[in-house]
Amino acid sequence: MELSEAFYAGLSLIDSNTLQNATKDTEAFKELYNIVLQNFASGRVKDAGNTKASALKSITPKKGGEPTIKNYNDMASMISAVIGTRQKRPNIPEVVYLTGSKWPEDIQKFRVDGFGMKDYNSSDVILGYGSLKGMFGMRNVYLGVSLKKKPTITADSPTMINNSFNTFLQGSELRKLEEKINDVRIKFYAGVIKEACLPGGPLEDLTNGSSANDILRLDPNKRRDAEKIFNIKVKRIKENGKIEQISLLNLKGTDEIAKGGNPRLPAKTRQDFRKFVNEKLYSSPTKVNPLFQSFLDAMSDPQVSNVIADSLLNKTLKLKLYDNLDLYEGNDFEFLLVEGIGQVSRKIEPSIASANVSTLSSMMVAILTLSDLPASLQFDRQKTGTGAARVNFTLLKGKHKILDIVLRYKGNFTSMPQFLGTTTPEFKQLVKKGEQILS
Repeated sequence: MELSEAFYAGLSLIDSNTLQNATKDTEAFKELYNIVLQNFASGRVKDAGNTKASALKSITPKKGGEPTIKNYNDMASMISAVIGTRQKRPNIPEVVYLTGSKWPEDIQKFRVDGFGMKDYNSSDVILGYGSLKGMFGMRNVYLGVSLKKKPTITADSPTMINNSFNTFLQGSELRKLEEKINDVRIKFYAGVIKEACLPGGPLEDLTNGSSANDILRLDPNKRRDAEKIFNIKVKRIKENGKIEQISLLNLKGTDEIAKGGNPRLPAKTRQDFRKFVNEKLYSSPTKVNPLFQSFLDAMSDPQVSNVIADSLLNKTLKLKLYDNLDLYEGNDFEFLLVEGIGQVSRKIEPSIASANVSTLSSMMVAILTLSDLPASLQFDRQKTGTGAARVNFTLLKGKHKILDIVLRYKGNFTSMPQFLGTTTPEFKQLVKKGEQILS
């Protein structure tokens, strides 16, 4: 659980006037902290397991101490988030549910797994408003909130999705694409490992299980040989002295190998394999790395580009959440994406801006207005830059930029790279238009 979620929960039980006052007055802001702690500790904030107890311990100052700057910053951004939420639903909730790894029994009915995601309903907290009168009579109203935060208006928005590439390759229509990508990936890394085994390379002294000479006899361009190289495992000495079996590809250097590295080689040579692999994944503003280029080419294939784009949009924006919720009779569930904006100075002076708030309904309308336009992926030369194992691109519908996407590795080279995505400023404007259409 992000500690900012604890602040949001406690702040949600405070009236709007008090929150607004805290945005402008330092003393009022500081006084709010203890109120938040009391609210969060109360029975009106519910969890399952020890989520709440653990978070409360982390945000409670030590005896006689003051809250940390980080916690004050979290509170500032969440004041923004709660005020933003009140624009959509102005009343104070009766209860706030923390989701965490376990969901309270009262809201289990809203937990949805699907589309390769463990928690497709990505609500960080769920606000319960009790029974309210609506179009269809009295109903129990719940508001699921996916929370993001940033310090200033101009700061980059945090990612909305962090998923492995292979989660986007589900379904029979993408099976050939998955096979093609796996073939390219295995051969690419097999070639990297073989190159590292050449004289002067960081694996030239490899002697554990498979030697460098054994690898040099194999051909990475042949699938059977490539798989042999790709699947090689070595015994690695952990920091605690225990030995574990890991993929050779994830080895940092031969100095980690149990009884397999040549200690006479310079330390730099024995430690540089991870750097060697990373550099093979670098792109530049003028040229995409061969492996990432194969990913982009595969995703840009006209036969599958719309399927990939729809999957990216669905997973990032949760466009099919309402379709998959099994709403029991008498329940209403709404979903909001809320990005709180705020921080404090060294003197704990709050600087709090208006939150970015998007309803799921408005995002669905925005996408529907573009539904007839073709999807495409455009390489972003400027953002890709150099010196990182990643590639940046933009998902477009027609000429409209919808998502900024990063495809990158996060340390495990044997697995697929990760998708990290955020909505573009243009799409945020389309969502605002969608909100106007609904109102």
